Amino acid sequence: MMLRIVFLLFTTFCFSQSNKAYSKTYYESQVLKSEGWIENGKKNGYWYFYFENENIDSKGDYVNDLKNGYWFYYGTDGKLLKEGHYVNNQKTAWWILYVGDHTTIKIQYENNMREGYALLYKNGNLYKAEKYSKDTLTGSWTSLKSFKKQNPDAFF
Repeated sequence: MMLRIVFLLFTTFCFSQSNKAYSKTYYESQVLKSEGWIENGKKNGYWYFYFENENIDSKGDYVNDLKNGYWFYYGTDGKLLKEGHYVNNQKTAWWILYVGDHTTIKIQYENNMREGYALLYKNGNLYKAEKYSKDTLTGSWTSLKSFKKQNPDAFF
């Protein structure tokens, strides 16, 4: 009986291991295009995607073929363009967008839509705040005093 249980556990372990493999795809030019774990035919775990010039395009976690967790996106020149959270392939929580050399936008998302506040910085200094509801701009402020007056419950 004990031998049967050990065999069953070993068989189950080997079977589950055989359903997980590290996958790589390539461009026609034989340059690496993507790499990461496939489990039961779906992307699971950390994945990397590359441009044909071999610079990284994006990287982040998958769970059952859906983006989950924190992701990073880059330009073909290798510069970080944006980063943020996914839950089940939907942008959520705070995202950071790097616009130009000295401008950064921190923006809240919910269900893949801008929802909440967007804070615009130039050279590290906040110069504008915006408010979104279901991806529609509902307010914009260039004065911190007027923003706080009209949004006393704002927290970020």
